[in-house]
Amino acid sequence: MPAPPAPKPAGTPGTSISKGPATSAAAAQARPTAIQRPTAVSAAPSIKTIDKVLIYTATVAALAGVGLNFYVFFFVLKPLIETFQP
Repeated sequence: MPAPPAPKPAGTPGTSISKGPATSAAAAQARPTAIQRPTAVSAAPSIKTIDKVLIYTATVAALAGVGLNFYVFFFVLKPLIETFQP
């Protein structure tokens, strides 16, 4: 049976993932400190009262317009057209 391979010295690449405490402390001192950013303001501002009133008014006006079109077609134009068909 062959003898197991000899362990690699600690300085060779691929032997360890973590670094020693001396290198991590030096790296921590070399890094700049994190600067705190100010908190971001909401990207979507709140809707004001006048805007809500305009939105609801436009919705009611659009629905009234659709309803008026159906009324005119079914109760005015359709009987008018049907009287002229044989």
